[in-house]
Amino acid sequence: MKYCILLQRISAKPMGMAFEGPVKRPGELVPDDLFGAYRVVIECAGSEKPSRGHNRQPVVYILWVWNPAREDWEERARSASTGWEWTWDLRAPAVRALNPHPEFYDALERGRSLAGELFDAAMLKLEGEQKDVRLSAWNALYEQAIAQLTQCAR
Repeated sequence: MKYCILLQRISAKPMGMAFEGPVKRPGELVPDDLFGAYRVVIECAGSEKPSRGHNRQPVVYILWVWNPAREDWEERARSASTGWEWTWDLRAPAVRALNPHPEFYDALERGRSLAGELFDAAMLKLEGEQKDVRLSAWNALYEQAIAQLTQCAR
């Protein structure tokens, strides 16, 4: 093994940068609190044959998921490539491994509920502040919200 990623989340970032979590080298101890709700690891196993220069050999990447019932790691997916193509092969199985029991939900209803909670928290935080401070805070929050909307729309 060359290294492994203790997968905590998968972002919209391109290629291998989408797989987020601590990177560990062979032999490093891993405390339980570094894992999320599910233990998911992407291992860079290296290439099967050493190579040099332009004759690069594919590097093997393996997606492992901890099975608590068997107290053992299960291989869920494997990919070998000389470039970043492995990220396409492992992305969907990794998403399923991190969220094995997806729930149906109403995004509009959930979003409005969260917005209400955020608004209530902001109102509570601004309580007792001077009018000009409240105005400045709401203006800054508005600008940050617009920036987030722009980011999410991409």
